[in-house]
Amino acid sequence: MGKKEKEPRPYRGVIDEIREQQHKTKDMSLKGKWQYFWDYYKVHTITAVVVILLGGTLIHDILSAKDYAFYGIMLNSIGLSAESMETAFSEYAGIDLETYDCFIDTSSTLSYSTPSEYDMATMQKMVAQVQGHDLDAVVDQIAMYSASLRETFHISLWLLIVPVITGILIAKRIPSIITLFISATLAGIFALFFQPHLLQEISGLPVQDMQSQFKGLIMTFYGSTQVQTGNPDLNDLVSTRGMSGMMNTIWLIICAMCFGGAMTASGMLGSITSVFIRFMKRTVGLVASTVASGLFLNICTADQYISIILTGNMFKDIYQKKGYESRLLSRTTEDSVTVTSVLIPWNTCGMTQATILGVATFTYLPYCFFNLISPLMSITVAAIGFKIKRINEKAESIATD
Repeated sequence: MGKKEKEPRPYRGVIDEIREQQHKTKDMSLKGKWQYFWDYYKVHTITAVVVILLGGTLIHDILSAKDYAFYGIMLNSIGLSAESMETAFSEYAGIDLETYDCFIDTSSTLSYSTPSEYDMATMQKMVAQVQGHDLDAVVDQIAMYSASLRETFHISLWLLIVPVITGILIAKRIPSIITLFISATLAGIFALFFQPHLLQEISGLPVQDMQSQFKGLIMTFYGSTQVQTGNPDLNDLVSTRGMSGMMNTIWLIICAMCFGGAMTASGMLGSITSVFIRFMKRTVGLVASTVASGLFLNICTADQYISIILTGNMFKDIYQKKGYESRLLSRTTEDSVTVTSVLIPWNTCGMTQATILGVATFTYLPYCFFNLISPLMSITVAAIGFKIKRINEKAESIATD
């Protein structure tokens, strides 16, 4: 009888891969081993170095940060020295600057005659700080803002029903068009009951009746509206642009789709994809290449919409040929493009956040834990193979059940 052949051991994941790599490099020279390592683990090495640098920066900021003993804003006080005022106030209030920090912002401005987008960003930042109980004092007319809002709007807890129902529809995964329609309809009904005087004001008609309310309601849906609160700054804050105000975003999405189609038809997209193909021998290489290209496009195109569309177009055929579910590409694109766009200063998302918050992108970047961890989690999940199935495996499991 012949010698019984030894059955191969079943694949056990990362351990077998490590042994396989050790077997391949066993007889290589030092230079060959280094070249082999660089060819196959370049992305992993660069990712690890970036993670270590970001982690070190984050740890340093956390360890060296001081609690604020006082945080104040002095509007329209650019000519004053913030440092001298902080020192003087600390001495007056007896604040130990070795233990605590004192911050007085003299760079914020508000224009009451011709408010700009920067003025709107300043107001939104102050509102967020007040709600978060981070702001101790503001030298301005905050009390007037609250009084103007109470006099202009009928504010009630019943109005929270609209966002609550919208959240429930989103959680139930109701189609977006249906969700938007129901939310807009509910908002219009509540406006008729709680803010009829504002609808009459928006309509421009002299009498408050069904005609003025219906006209005002339709105008709020499709066009720009302006409510007079008696305060120029609040007028800009509560103004809306309706559906017409979203046209710039819609044009941007259409341009991104045309740009992606042109790159696909001209073959440029295939040329870019070929750069990543040699790193796609395994699932982790495919996912890591998707993450790297998504970050690269976020940096180069400076726009989230274009980056999402180009990343999807670049890799959808590769994922399909390798038999992976489309949701793996969708999830990886979300983790590598959507959540990282706010971390790039010249990206449209990064510029928007920096303008509204009044904080430089690189200042808030170390604290964006979710945005920094998401791309790494995608690569980690791909490396261990957790919840990643191919289409044929899914079909077999359904047939077995």
